[in-house]
Amino acid sequence: MAFVNEYVPVDDIKKYDLVNIMNMVHPRDKLPSYFKHKWTIDRNRKCFFIPVATGKEEFSNQHECAFYLDGHLFSVILNQHGHVDLAAEKGERVWELVRIEKLSKISLPITEIKELLKEALTVYGYRGVAEQLENLTVKFEF
Repeated sequence: MAFVNEYVPVDDIKKYDLVNIMNMVHPRDKLPSYFKHKWTIDRNRKCFFIPVATGKEEFSNQHECAFYLDGHLFSVILNQHGHVDLAAEKGERVWELVRIEKLSKISLPITEIKELLKEALTVYGYRGVAEQLENLTVKFEF
């Protein structure tokens, strides 16, 4: 099985303790009542990507994310740029890795972590399960 975008089933929110994971990456008092957990997940590899917070004002292109691999958590900061034409359902999304921080010990080389992250971001596409564009090119600057 490969990565897929989906709303997180209630059982998985508890199983992976997603509220705690999100707070480890970007602490907050509580989630709004309308909030729905979304992720890009590869269940076979026990790996998922969750955008947790987006920057404000001059940092609006910066995303704080959680990246999880088989029991190991990473805090990831990405810059995103490119162009999108929503009416034409096309565009380009370019991801730049600002920082990746291991929040648990893992012996897997960082190059392999980055490759998995690229796979997840390619499937995440425009906005994960929330919205996709028919013709979107995803590129990386890492």
